[in-house]
Amino acid sequence: MTPAKLFSFLRGRDVWQTPLFLLGFAALVWTLRALAAPIYRTGEVQADLDKLAALEKIGTAIVVGSSHGKDVDLENAGLTGQNFSHDGQDLFEMNYIARSLRSRVPRIDTLLLAVSYFSFGFDNAAYQRRGTRTRIGKRITMYSAFPRAAFVWGDGPEFLKGLFYPVVTRDHFRAGFRALGRALAPVRTAAAAPRAAEPKPASSAAPAPSAAAPEDDATDAVDAVDPEDAGDDAVPDEVAEPEAKPAKAKRSRRRLSKTPAWYVQHARSRCVQYGSLSRSMESFHPNIKEDSFRVLDKLAADFERDGIRVVLFTPPYFDAYNQCFDRRAQKLARDNAKRIARGTGAEYFDFSTSSDFSDEQRYFVDSDHLRPHGKELFSRKLGKALAAKRR
Repeated sequence: MTPAKLFSFLRGRDVWQTPLFLLGFAALVWTLRALAAPIYRTGEVQADLDKLAALEKIGTAIVVGSSHGKDVDLENAGLTGQNFSHDGQDLFEMNYIARSLRSRVPRIDTLLLAVSYFSFGFDNAAYQRRGTRTRIGKRITMYSAFPRAAFVWGDGPEFLKGLFYPVVTRDHFRAGFRALGRALAPVRTAAAAPRAAEPKPASSAAPAPSAAAPEDDATDAVDAVDPEDAGDDAVPDEVAEPEAKPAKAKRSRRRLSKTPAWYVQHARSRCVQYGSLSRSMESFHPNIKEDSFRVLDKLAADFERDGIRVVLFTPPYFDAYNQCFDRRAQKLARDNAKRIARGTGAEYFDFSTSSDFSDEQRYFVDSDHLRPHGKELFSRKLGKALAAKRR
């Protein structure tokens, strides 16, 4: 059949309708995504994007981990870079974020990865509560912040939701009207100013228009917070400067007065919480220990092969936390980290039971997170250890 006859044959039929519809639909969805992204972007995603932009300008080191990874301050460790640790993060997410950052910033030369006691028993995609996957929102948020042509095995729907979150989010009207209100605030203020300046009779005096509310950066999370997970891996606010914020200073003094019994109780609650989460995750992901080890081992091997220094570390914990956490989980975390270090050339530093910290309540904001001055001290010690290892 000649080209002219083929064209004549196709012209009289509807074979073009489906492709054109799909092409137009894709263009519409992508346009909606681009227009809505600034409105529906969560604070956590925006923070990651800001860190990534800073890393692209200057920075050669990255930190990934659960909230325990936030105990590292790169500047005090003698490194330049950004900390991308997230509350409750599992090893599958750490691997994905590290590889995404590596693809965006080729000059990265150091990866620091926090190994917590629960790391090899955690998979947020596997956790279910009453038949609902309440922690899967962590994956969706991750894909929103670090989009690339790859996803964690089994995360196909979450990957698409992350890419098109501005289109499929549940709260279009609320977030949209909130953004509209912020956009119109200057107009309302300007219109009210002349009226406010006009003198009014005493009998009809009315209160002056209130100032526009400060911009609210908090947007709805992708998933509703599960009651059982409330406070999961959350680090309380850092101690505030008394002269800057007296209200927070009062709360800070209360934190400083926490008794040893409070830390013991917090440690027991934390240990029970992590144990419950790990058992649930393993019931829906039976090979979680082997799979998480394999993911971290391959990440370390790939990065070391590319000339990137891989540093695994476990931060200091309060003694009560070390005493109550499942001994088998502790042993598994340490043994796996050492095994990876031996096999890949990575380094492992275990500060979990360091006598410089474990008995010093003043360094801890709770049983497994450091206060600002504790972070500074730990980061300096880690930096010295890294420098000594280099020599």
